[in-house]
Amino acid sequence: MDKSLTAELLIVKIGTDYIRFVDQGFEPCPMNKGSVFALSEASQLQQKCVRLLPEYANFQIMKLTIFEEPFPLIEP
Repeated sequence: MDKSLTAELLIVKIGTDYIRFVDQGFEPCPMNKGSVFALSEASQLQQKCVRLLPEYANFQIMKLTIFEEPFPLIEP
């Protein structure tokens, strides 16, 4: 595995759901629909999380570490 092809992103998690930030606020969703942020945007993300209070006081900001590697094609 080539660790040089990695990315670290932040995402907000509440229980088993993730958060998608939209113009009108936010909505719970599965991981593949959640809003992600670069580590350099951590302070902006924390400001956005204020909108989750008090309804979702148990939110967590999670760091995702993504690495790229070839995926073998599946024979039909």
